[in-house]
Amino acid sequence: MNNNTVKKIATITGWVALGISVLLAVIYYVGIGNEVKVAANVNLLMNWTQILLIVIIVFAFLIGPILSVLTNPKSLVKGLISIGVLGIIILFAFIFAKADVTTVNLLYEIEGLQQKLKFTEVGLISFYIIASLTILAILLSEIKSLLKL
Repeated sequence: MNNNTVKKIATITGWVALGISVLLAVIYYVGIGNEVKVAANVNLLMNWTQILLIVIIVFAFLIGPILSVLTNPKSLVKGLISIGVLGIIILFAFIFAKADVTTVNLLYEIEGLQQKLKFTEVGLISFYIIASLTILAILLSEIKSLLKL
């Protein structure tokens, strides 16, 4: 399957999803005023949102990378390197994350609080590292482009 066919299928699918979303939004707004219809329409919109989210996740994380690897096998190596670097960053963040329970948290008994604090800290440290690396990459790219004048 060539890229033009994939692009046509993606475009048509996107327009169909947009059309269904607009239709459901109109149905929702027509039902306002009747509480039973509003509740049913909210459930309908929530179900549609869940379907769209599942489809997006499947395409973004399964079908897209598979098609990318089939069309460009060298991209698999770059993808694996990226996953490895991300894993190292998360491992580094996990090593340095602390699960200290503060006095504010001691006021409430929360089940599994230390584990939640540890994962939150891992997420924050990972974010800080990735954001710092991104800013550094932007700065280095700008410096490199200025030196090529």
